[in-house]
This record gives sequence, structure tokens and C-alpha cells, in this order.
Amino acid sequence: MINSHHEAWRGLIARVLRDRDTDHAYRAKISRGLTRETEYYAYPYVLPYAESAQEQDPLLRAAAIAALHRTTPFVADGLSVRFGRSLSQMSSRRAREKSANLEDRFLALDPAKPDVFAQRVMTISQMSLDDVTLTIDRLLTINESLTTPVAVDYYNLTRLLMRWGNGLSQDSLAVRRSVQRDYYSRMPARAVAADKSN
Repeated sequence: MINSHHEAWRGLIARVLRDRDTDHAYRAKISRGLTRETEYYAYPYVLPYAESAQEQDPLLRAAAIAALHRTTPFVADGLSVRFGRSLSQMSSRRAREKSANLEDRFLALDPAKPDVFAQRVMTISQMSLDDVTLTIDRLLTINESLTTPVAVDYYNLTRLLMRWGNGLSQDSLAVRRSVQRDYYSRMPARAVAADKSN
């Protein structure tokens, strides 16, 4: 059974995704939740969905990301795609778009020569909630520059940020490192083999 709180924050993300293209005033206010300096504009729209004070900041940041990235397609609620896997797909797609040469595409995924996605994923588990939010914002901006942007599961991303924690407990570290594990588990084996041959 899904509890009412769980349904509440899902309702917020659903509304943001539904209205981000049509209700510009709503989107603008929600988008301001991206940083501490402007988050108070989003309070009346987001905070009613937070069950505790610990959930307020992650929910503000997640809703802002969903509102800001209008050209990033979204995965329908109920279909789960882990965020690290989406990042890996973005990296692969970017490599394909940048190079017509098949070998160059695999070299772009070489862990010894990380691209912009891999560089950020390497340190993501060490970032505070505010830093990881800005990093995600930048990566989704790059994704939106692709010919066909990769879809993001904003529900999964919200859940990830709500569990981000302080990085000190084993649970928090496991959540943070899940992005890295999911990212690298999607890397083609040929890219790893290319790294070993050097």
C-alpha cells in the first residue's frame, strides 16, 4: 500500500511535468527552488508536499530540476529508470553524435579518458545536496543539446535526492554511490577492454 505522503510528492512531480510547458508562472516559481538564494519563491508550491523538514530541500531541488528541463523527455510514472543509467545513456548518445567513427565512440567512453558525464559521476558521491543538484542541472542542460535528448525518470530522481543524506552513514553512501554503480554498469565492455590494452 502506498502511503499518502508518497502519493503527495508524486503528485507534485506529476503536476510539474504536466504544467511546465503551459503554466509559465508556476514553472518560474518552482524553478527557483534550485538554489538556497531563491528557493523561498517555491515554498508555497512545494513545501506542502514535504512530510518533514529533512525532505524540504530535496523536494525543492527535484521539483526545480523537473520544471527547468522542459526539453528533457520524462519517463512515465510507474516505469522506473535509475538516474545513473540515464547519465550513461546521455554519455553514449553524446559520443555517438560527436563522432561518426565507431572506434572514437568507444574511446569517448574510455574510463581513462572520461568525458564530461564521467568526470562528474566520479565525484558525485562526495557532493552535498546543493552541489549535486547544480551538477544534475548542468548535465541535463548538456543532454538537452543532443539531437535526441535521453529521457529522465524524475520520480526516481526525486526519490534519489530525498535519500541523498549527508554522505556519512552507510545508507547515505550507498544511495550516493548507486549513481556511480548504475552509470558504469551500462558502459560497453569494449570501452573497458580498450582501457586495459593501453
